[in-house]
Amino acid sequence: MRYVIIGNSATGVSAAWTIRRRDPVSGIEIISDEGHHLYSRILLVYWIAGRVSRNDLSLQSPEEYETRNIVLSLNERVEEIDAKAHRLSTTRRTGVPYDRLLIATGASAIRPEIPGIELEGVETLRVVEDAERIISGATAHSPVVVIGGGLIGVRASEALVARGVRVHMVVSSSHILSQMLDPQSSEIILQRLQEHGVEVRLGTDVKEFFGRGRLEGLLLSDGSRIHTGLAVVGKGVRPNTACVLGTGAEVDLGVCVDEHMATAAPDIYAAGDVAEAYDSLRDGRWINALWPIAVEQGRAAGINMTGCAEVYAGTIRLNSMEVFGLPCVSIGHVYDSGDARTLLHNDRHLGIYRKLFLRDDRLVGAVLIGDVRGAGVLTGLIRSPRPFANAWIHEILTRGPLFSLQMLGNKEAA
Repeated sequence: MRYVIIGNSATGVSAAWTIRRRDPVSGIEIISDEGHHLYSRILLVYWIAGRVSRNDLSLQSPEEYETRNIVLSLNERVEEIDAKAHRLSTTRRTGVPYDRLLIATGASAIRPEIPGIELEGVETLRVVEDAERIISGATAHSPVVVIGGGLIGVRASEALVARGVRVHMVVSSSHILSQMLDPQSSEIILQRLQEHGVEVRLGTDVKEFFGRGRLEGLLLSDGSRIHTGLAVVGKGVRPNTACVLGTGAEVDLGVCVDEHMATAAPDIYAAGDVAEAYDSLRDGRWINALWPIAVEQGRAAGINMTGCAEVYAGTIRLNSMEVFGLPCVSIGHVYDSGDARTLLHNDRHLGIYRKLFLRDDRLVGAVLIGDVRGAGVLTGLIRSPRPFANAWIHEILTRGPLFSLQMLGNKEAA
């Protein structure tokens, strides 16, 4: 048996390690278009902030691949897969054979079609080289403009402030972190950013990046201009699906997989940020591009690639972060809708915001800010398919400091 894995980040390495534990003799090769061994993308913002060193990013050494007898081919991009012949071609080789193939190509940062986005000094934040250029270009003499109010935008803004840089955040949405927070909790994080000097412009788009060869500034949709030599674009990611085209694998937003992480193409699997896998709350396929989910899916794919038939139970989105020391956790579905009910505790004096989202008496989401204790219990309840009585949920949540829960529609806690 010969296993080939395309991608050397969390998913690919998790799958390779899993395969080797179950199959100690077969050949395993990881092919990566990056030039680095496994490193933490999560820590890139901490490197920008000066809290960790470049060496601290590394998660696996070359020796750890060697001791597992795993071949690692770096700086090599897979260009075509011949699914019928079970062979692939790369930028260096043709006719590379495989018996089982894993697509773990992840996703790439989106660079929206804005005039001037190709200028030097307009960066994204996804890989080591991006962080290197941001560190090099960020100076105290000029502000940095962060475009996008999602997780990357917020974390990049905090990291740049830690470097002593003035930050402008330009957000097209009416509130920041719109994919993980409801508007009210988003306002708490917005205030936190503003308290630390981040100037946030909501409901505003970038119309143009201008400069002669290098970025000199931005023109915004409200007609104003910001002069800067560095902009960080955080407008989400796009799955890297190009190499599977023509294989017979179904591709929608990402590569579609079944409960075994298998694609529609024979002996080809997909996992991580590139894969549309089962989301238990949506009861359908979805991409949840998070590091822990990538590891979990890589493990599931590795098990099934060795011939087992383990069912992947599905993902639940969980984001955990601190914004200038303020802890924030978002679990599951956190959007107000007509078929959802919410329970709220909002103590502005203590800086605590806790909101639960229920549908058909089933807990489907939670936002915790300030006091994030009980997040693990809530995650377990959200994973559970059975309904819970409100009183029982209240009992679980009130183990510890007493706080009230109220149905929205009644008066919210002051």
